[in-house]
Amino acid sequence: MNKDKIMFLMCGTAFSGKTTLSKKIAQLAGFSRISFDEINEKKGYFPGDDIPQNVWAKTSEEAVLLLEKEMERKNNIIIDDTFCFRFLRDHFKSVADQYGYQTVIIFIDISEKEIRKRIEENRISKIRSDIQDTVLENHLNVFEKPGSDENVIIYNPEKDDIDSLLNKV
Repeated sequence: MNKDKIMFLMCGTAFSGKTTLSKKIAQLAGFSRISFDEINEKKGYFPGDDIPQNVWAKTSEEAVLLLEKEMERKNNIIIDDTFCFRFLRDHFKSVADQYGYQTVIIFIDISEKEIRKRIEENRISKIRSDIQDTVLENHLNVFEKPGSDENVIIYNPEKDDIDSLLNKV
């Protein structure tokens, strides 16, 4: 099967820059963009809240439905979420496979020190919603980085040039 259509999964911890990067890629490449945060916000939940697991499960189901609609339209897609669990990345890949799409993970590999710095800066500027300390700690403890067997592009915003990443995309 020729996989000429592509689905990018943004993968990275909170405050790594996934949303900013996914918006830029969607705009520059003309991709459709699906955001878990935007789905949750419609339900009154905001990034950084202690969102119940059943809400996350429902959000994932809604994202899959949106994904399938975009794939039926034959659009290239970028999905903005942490994709912190392998099973979730695998699930979205299986959906993409059913539609003949290639899956590429863009993993934002950022240091914990930089994440904490960004959170502190955000708490001063209040540019975006905050993240509860307990939510952050749990998130960092359970995060599963993509494995070498996954089709992944690694981007480190502390070291890598964003233009080189955009060229890869």
